Amino acid sequence: MLRSLSPPMKATLVQVPAEAFRSRLAGAGFRLREGDPLPEEVYDRVHDRDPRYAVRVFSTVQRGEAGTRERGVDAVRVVAVFTPNPNAERPTSLPIFTGARVHRSGTVERVLDRVIERAREAYAEIDKHRLMAAVTEYAFDAAARLNRDLRKRRA
Repeated sequence: MLRSLSPPMKATLVQVPAEAFRSRLAGAGFRLREGDPLPEEVYDRVHDRDPRYAVRVFSTVQRGEAGTRERGVDAVRVVAVFTPNPNAERPTSLPIFTGARVHRSGTVERVLDRVIERAREAYAEIDKHRLMAAVTEYAFDAAARLNRDLRKRRA
């Protein structure tokens, strides 16, 4: 295996304009979470077929600011969440998938493309989770019917 003798190149941090971030997420169906206690803007895109599921984006855009945070260990995070009771007074969301971090390197357009790519991965994981839940529910229902039938036969 050949190894390069040149030092590794450092990725250049890109300041993503907040308006570009907001516009791209809105175009993909995301909505800003109102009343969220976090200092950064958090966006949700509710699943088309099941409102208990959503893709959530932690943007690194500070609320009311014109750009993303300067520099640090943070990156854009994309997760898929399941909220068993979305109509509760204080609904609790459970993470079912956490995508790889989206580092703000390269071009602004490329960073935004990677965010949407991670959101698609999260949405696909939601579909898998929904399918597994449906199969599990069907299996439990079938087992319950079988037990009921067996009890009737014994009686």
